[in-house]
Amino acid sequence: MSPQDPKLDFELLRNFFELATDMFVVVDHHLVIAQVNPATEHMLGYSAEEMVGEPFPRFMHADDVESGMQAGRRTLEGRELFNYHSRMITKGGTELWIRWRARRFDGMLFAIGSDVTSERQATLKLEDANRLLSNALKLEREWRARAEAQQQRFRDLFNQVPMIAAVFSGP
Repeated sequence: MSPQDPKLDFELLRNFFELATDMFVVVDHHLVIAQVNPATEHMLGYSAEEMVGEPFPRFMHADDVESGMQAGRRTLEGRELFNYHSRMITKGGTELWIRWRARRFDGMLFAIGSDVTSERQATLKLEDANRLLSNALKLEREWRARAEAQQQRFRDLFNQVPMIAAVFSGP
C-alpha cells in the first residue's frame, strides 16, 4: 500500500476511532446515532447495537436534553461545538459528566466526548469547601465584632469603678 492509498487512510482512521479513549459519536441530521466507538460502549455500558439507530438524547440526563438538542442543531447548522458539558446516563443508571467537541461534516455531526465526572466532582467539593470557609470567616468576623463590643462594655464599666467606689465609700 502506498501512503496515498485510500485503504490506508481508512485503516488509519478506523484505528484512531477504535483505539481512542474518548467517546466518538456520529449522529445524523435528526440527532440519531449512526456510529459509536468502543470507548463510548465502555463508558455508557451499552453495545453499539443498542445505541446505533437510537436518538442521541435518549442517553442524556433529562435536565440536559433540551440544551443538548439545541447544541446539536447549532452544530448541524455549521457552528463548531467546543467545551460543551452535558450529563449522560449509563446503562447502569450512573450519571457521567461529558465535555463535548463537535462539528458538522457531510451532513453528519461528529462528536468527541471526554469523561470529566471526576473533575466536576472535585470542582463541586472545592466550591462546597469555599462556601464553608466563607461562612466560617463570616461567623468569625461577627464573633470578633461581638467580642470587641463586649470588651468595650467591660472597659467602660471598669473605668466607672472609681466613681462607683467613691459613691459607696462616702465622704
